[in-house]
Amino acid sequence: TAAYSGGGVSADYSSPIIRNTVFTNNTATFGYGGGVYCGGLFTTPTITNCTFVYNSAYYDGGGIYCDYDVAVLVTNCILYYNSGAYDSQISSGMINPPTYNCIQDWTFGGTGNISTNPSLKADNYHLNWDSPCRDTGDPEGDFSGQTDIDNQRTPVGVKWDMGADESRAQTVNYRSIGSAGPSSVGAVT
Repeated sequence: TAAYSGGGVSADYSSPIIRNTVFTNNTATFGYGGGVYCGGLFTTPTITNCTFVYNSAYYDGGGIYCDYDVAVLVTNCILYYNSGAYDSQISSGMINPPTYNCIQDWTFGGTGNISTNPSLKADNYHLNWDSPCRDTGDPEGDFSGQTDIDNQRTPVGVKWDMGADESRAQTVNYRSIGSAGPSSVGAVT
């Protein structure tokens, strides 16, 4: 929690690389950017494969706030359930629009963004098997050598997942029973 801005991280006049991080329950009590605040000329942060949930800001950007002159890159992130007076998830006036993110109530464009509920598990950062964030991340990104929040190599599926967790396939065993008894046995992933 911060008294003014940047409840989780305050990046003033800097260019941090923030990836595979969960920002939750951070507060900018009287300011901007409950999860992350980016401000100042020549500030060029990169935020990749992060999950922002339940952060709050007094003004804008409950998840992420960036001043209008900041060239932030936000890719493969989940921004949901954050709150602020305006632009609850992410400030909308950034130089670079976010790409391939799951952003609650997002209507400001950007390639590959979705606004569907991310279907998170009870811990608020692992993806459920039916999450729309699975295999919907940036197909062109070079994230070689990265691991997710659980220190597991990524990606697992066809494309990268959105958020800090790279979801693993879950196997469900089934037995199909027809009128004449069991007809097939198998597994679904």
